[in-house]
Amino acid sequence: MSSRSSPSIAIDCRPPLAARPAILLACLAAGLIPWLVPAGPWTVPASLACAMAVFCGFLASGWLGGPRALAIVFWLPEGGWWLTSRNGSGEVAKLLPDSRVFTHWLWLRWNGPSGRRQALLLRRSVEADAVRRLAMRLRLQGAHPVIGSDSLPL
Repeated sequence: MSSRSSPSIAIDCRPPLAARPAILLACLAAGLIPWLVPAGPWTVPASLACAMAVFCGFLASGWLGGPRALAIVFWLPEGGWWLTSRNGSGEVAKLLPDSRVFTHWLWLRWNGPSGRRQALLLRRSVEADAVRRLAMRLRLQGAHPVIGSDSLPL
């Protein structure tokens, strides 16, 4: 719930330029994990499965692009969210409670008419003013850090 006098917060959800090489390195690292134990007939399929799982996770988060990938999200003054895809379409959505704000990144998830959407945002890629206002609104809503983590539930 937000105050109607609060301005909208716009958050750019497009991944940074270094995201694609980082994704390739993460997939390569995941593919190498099965090779850390003695090799067997399962090693190659396990290696491919690990790399594919990481790749699919990044694909679902929108970091690899696509028409449904989020471009900009707006937290509206009345407390709702407006999600804008890269293809220009928009929809109203509700922020899910399993979203998190960490020290260096944000994991936000929404439920809207077209299904669940998520965004993995690095703090450096998000405008500092938007992050400050987002954190302030979360404090006003009564969010408290999770014990033993730097995560702040929404």
